[in-house]
Amino acid sequence: MTSRRPSLPPMPDLSHLTEDERKVIEDVLRRQREEEEKEHEVIRQMQDEFTTYQESVKKLSEETKKAGQILDEGAVCEICHKTKFADGVGHSCSFCLKKSCARCGGRMQGKPGPNKEKPPTIWACNLCKKKQELMAKTGAWYH
Repeated sequence: MTSRRPSLPPMPDLSHLTEDERKVIEDVLRRQREEEEKEHEVIRQMQDEFTTYQESVKKLSEETKKAGQILDEGAVCEICHKTKFADGVGHSCSFCLKKSCARCGGRMQGKPGPNKEKPPTIWACNLCKKKQELMAKTGAWYH
């Protein structure tokens, strides 16, 4: 999930402008580059956080399976493998369908309906929530 950075357009010909006008435009372009660099850094940090969290969830799952600690897959949180559920308790993620506890998931707004009514509240595990945030920030949901 990498963000695509568009290449910078060529510098416009500013030779017909006065020195003051040129300076103003160059300052605006410089600030634009700085803002784009900040935005790219924020996205990179979000991608790093997502990857780190994803790897830690995967590693924890593998370690738990290796240790043979999972007795009943449906009775324990599939993210942290610590919280045990009573019958019928626990929420399934609307994206990956994994059952998660309140620490490893939460409610979020779904997509609005066709009549632009209020979007439904859905349950999502933290991994899918981070993935959705990253996709929204980078525009990856659109591509």
